[in-house]
Amino acid sequence: MITIKDVAKAAGVSPMTVSRVVNRTDNVNSTMRKRVLRAVEQLGYVPNLSASKLRGKKSTHWTIGLILRDVANPFSAELHRSIEKSLRDSGSLTLTASNDDDRDYARELVMTMRAHQIDGLIIAPPPGNQSYLGAAAETGLPIVIVDRPSDFEQIPSVISDNYDGMRQATRHLISYGHRRIAYLGDEASVPMTARRDGFLAGLQEATIDTTEAIIRLDQFDPIQARETAVSLLESNNPPTAFIGSRNRINVAIIQALRATKRSEEIAMVGFDDIELAAELDPGMTAVAQNPILIGQIATAILMDMLENNRVQDQSVVVSTRLIKRGSGEISRTQPLN
Repeated sequence: MITIKDVAKAAGVSPMTVSRVVNRTDNVNSTMRKRVLRAVEQLGYVPNLSASKLRGKKSTHWTIGLILRDVANPFSAELHRSIEKSLRDSGSLTLTASNDDDRDYARELVMTMRAHQIDGLIIAPPPGNQSYLGAAAETGLPIVIVDRPSDFEQIPSVISDNYDGMRQATRHLISYGHRRIAYLGDEASVPMTARRDGFLAGLQEATIDTTEAIIRLDQFDPIQARETAVSLLESNNPPTAFIGSRNRINVAIIQALRATKRSEEIAMVGFDDIELAAELDPGMTAVAQNPILIGQIATAILMDMLENNRVQDQSVVVSTRLIKRGSGEISRTQPLN
């Protein structure tokens, strides 16, 4: 096995210098660093970070568990990249998995990652009871929750302002004369109920009775949402505007508007931006979350917990922003039949 002494001999430096280079400290000049890295590559040396931890040495090389709803989802993908990038400079590693919004599977993933000796955990937990996270935190595992509020004081969370983002989207459509607005969503999680409440608050502020709006809170998949939207558009009293509660529902509404040839006369705002939204005709007006900032904040909180060995109890709410691209700026027209 190649040791740090072998690398030091090949590079013509001290073992301490090699240690500083592989641990990415700043007090090594660039020439010396290049010599050490060349020797590391030639010899195939791999530092044993686990051994350093067992010897009780303080290290910034952390192994972080990252459990998201679905890493293929655009929001989760951006969140993943943000956290990964934030950890990269410290030489830390992420072990990433998708929980598919399955609480039992999420619990299994946490147990598996703990068995692999993770130092900390960032997780977007499925809806429902978070007791398995509370139990893990009580053992000393630093945890930060993203995209969901935390059930525990000792577990901080970083979430989007779902309520105000949806309230602003509703107010925006109302400002263009819309009152009969169709809201497609569900109530399966806290963020989704916050978006529902934001929609209702927007109506209330404009003194619009909820009976004037069309509210569907059972839209769990895009096929169902597309069928719902088409049915509403072909009804005797169709909506003049739509609000989609998440990205896959947004796509379904856009498909329905195109299928019924109503894209240019019925307004639409989506919560969550979607890829190529600006390339649509009209472009999709969206309430954009900030997964990059959420990831940066979550990582910073977790690093502080790890490096300073303390519990954080803060929860951070990250603002959203409304991006106007055309679909949400279509004024109310009558008649639509």
